Amino acid sequence: MEKFKMWLKKDWKETKLLFRALPALPFAVLVVALICMNILAGKTIVNESWIALDAGILVSWMSFLAGDMLVKRFGPKASIKVSLAAIACNLLGSLIFNIGAAIPGAWGDAPNPAIDSTLSGTLHALAAGTAAFIVAIIVDCFLNWAILKRFKKRTSFRAYAVASYVSTMVGQFVDNFVFAMLFLFALGYITFLGAVMMAAVGAVVELLCQIVLSPVGYKIAEGWRKRGVGEEYVACVEEAQEVNKEG
Repeated sequence: MEKFKMWLKKDWKETKLLFRALPALPFAVLVVALICMNILAGKTIVNESWIALDAGILVSWMSFLAGDMLVKRFGPKASIKVSLAAIACNLLGSLIFNIGAAIPGAWGDAPNPAIDSTLSGTLHALAAGTAAFIVAIIVDCFLNWAILKRFKKRTSFRAYAVASYVSTMVGQFVDNFVFAMLFLFALGYITFLGAVMMAAVGAVVELLCQIVLSPVGYKIAEGWRKRGVGEEYVACVEEAQEVNKEG
């Protein structure tokens, strides 16, 4: 029990250091991406027995890009903590949207039930999406870290690119698959094959987005390292020091 208390105290100290040192950009991107995904997930792009896709795929890559940037500078634990904080903001936003949708009133000149329905969404979808993202971001961050550690020069673009490509593709597959199983498959909207295909297509789209935008993500994260952003946290946490090794 005493060891747990000591660990908890140490972890809380690290968490406070992290959020004091955290650049605003990745956190803002995570929050915006999660809120947008909640709304866009209500629009179906493809809905067949063997595959289903929703409009949330348009922004899901943003959350993984931000997560990989954070791993590169602060390590996997920090990236997961920031993602959990973003999830909390997303849930708060969803609560506000639901309250706003439930309040009697008009949108412009007349009531619009369609907008209210879009904003409120469904609790089942929200719960499934939140659970899926938590599992996926844990997989993404620790896989990214495991791959980065295999490189002697972990600050190189090659190390960042390989780690982000692999971890993002796997993480996106997990995200889509868990969501499909917990929501779409559970309600009978798609088959098991449809869930697998949805996850696979999402993984490919996510990978393509990472290939295009990884130079931007790398440049921003490397800029944090060169300017000493978050140095107080990095100096305090061993795994953060590991990902910042230059060789």
